[in-house]
Amino acid sequence: MLSPWFRYFIKANPQDYLAKLKTPILALYGELDRQVTVNENVLGLESSLKESGNEQLLLLRFPTLNHLFQESTTGFTDEYATIEQTLSPIILSNMVSWILKLSKN
Repeated sequence: MLSPWFRYFIKANPQDYLAKLKTPILALYGELDRQVTVNENVLGLESSLKESGNEQLLLLRFPTLNHLFQESTTGFTDEYATIEQTLSPIILSNMVSWILKLSKN
């Protein structure tokens, strides 16, 4: 907790950086994520991008995915080791679709 990295991590305000982004952004959230609070983070991201005037946001929420984007029942970390899935195919599918759409523009 005393390392320079940890101190920076605790003090850093992501909005300072997000407000400067002008590129397309794909934001993916698992609604069973117990490590990143979805509603707070979605509001913060949208607010920061609005401040920058960046309207190139695709925000997707997945009701059954955890922090690791695995199909999950509870989303709690003790469940991670019991899930065989590395990454939900729906995440990969959405990422590929978004990238292909960008490459056509």
